[in-house]
Amino acid sequence: MLFIWLDGGISQLETWDPKPGTEFGGPFRSIPTKLPGVHFGELVPDTAAIADKLTLIRSMSTKDENHSSGVPRIQRGDPKNRG
Repeated sequence: MLFIWLDGGISQLETWDPKPGTEFGGPFRSIPTKLPGVHFGELVPDTAAIADKLTLIRSMSTKDENHSSGVPRIQRGDPKNRG
């Protein structure tokens, strides 16, 4: 597995998980990928073109709303306290 961490990077709503037509959708368009029914933000067209070769996790969540404690937890895979 390749874990791509873009600390301070662009929002997931503008890249991998756009929410077109919602209040959270942001200013950018949604574009289709190589996977039927899956859309990415218009800022990542080259990645959208190879989406059929990627695994994207959009379902991860936590009860911890604090990034400073959540980041180390996800990076090390803390099995004792998952939030």
